[in-house]
Amino acid sequence: MRSSLRRILLYSGASLLFTILLYTRLGSEEKWQLFQLLSSCRADIPFQFRILFPAVSNALMWMIPFLDLRWSYYILTFFATFLLLGVYRRYLGLFSSSVRSTTPLLLLFPLAWNYVVVNPIFIPSDLVGVAFLTIGLYLIHERNWRYFYWIYPLAVLNRETAIYLALAVLVTAPGRMRLRTALGHVLVQTVVWAGIKYLLFVSFDHLDGDMYIDTLAPNLDFLLQVVTFKGSSPLWLTIFGLVWLPGVIRWRSMPLFVRRLFLIVPPAFAVMLAAGEIWETRIFTELSVILATPTALLMLRQDPGEG
Repeated sequence: MRSSLRRILLYSGASLLFTILLYTRLGSEEKWQLFQLLSSCRADIPFQFRILFPAVSNALMWMIPFLDLRWSYYILTFFATFLLLGVYRRYLGLFSSSVRSTTPLLLLFPLAWNYVVVNPIFIPSDLVGVAFLTIGLYLIHERNWRYFYWIYPLAVLNRETAIYLALAVLVTAPGRMRLRTALGHVLVQTVVWAGIKYLLFVSFDHLDGDMYIDTLAPNLDFLLQVVTFKGSSPLWLTIFGLVWLPGVIRWRSMPLFVRRLFLIVPPAFAVMLAAGEIWETRIFTELSVILATPTALLMLRQDPGEG
């Protein structure tokens, strides 16, 4: 009981400080205008497709009338961070018999680095997406499909990058489930993802914006600036604060499940290269869980077995 109370206080304090850091660094009225548009369902697509967080914010303001948009976002971001720390601790527990309460705090480092140091653009749905991905990976590892398919539609309504979970099923399947079973889950998740995206498009097709924005040319120009060390663009090379680097030192000792998830990173970067603005490091937010986990397990000072 005392240990649980200390953990709650620790995660509450860390979540509060992280929330203050994010919104202090945000500091732009233009961003709050975007949040207001999302709340009133008037933002451009595809931003408006990320409907879950604004919907929960509206529900919170309806239940507590004296709350305004800013305070509802502060409160929900705090709880999203608290949830993330809790579920990440549970996820690490799959690969270690003893997870210290402080170890999940490591995950806040690459998030803060991307949001604060490299590019100060923050949208709360991105942070919630990390929590959904972590929960999804836990359920995939445990093959708990009943709960997974309750969570998955919510993850898609939050952010389209929930499709990473389908890739996670595929890359971790060998030795864990039959190929036919894995492909069946990938197919179901793809259909659910596409169905939700279609319904959102039908609902918001009157808004400005496009389903797909070709960003390949400007992204290649940006990468050219990065490799030629022009301006501040080389800072992009430190994305995630290089959190993955210590973990790969003991790469062979890492659980097979953890190592195979790294196969998601190249296609995720490739897709974002063609359809995202890669200088906005927030678009890679969910990958933080995958990249930080080997280092988190290394911090536990024990040799994690195969998972």
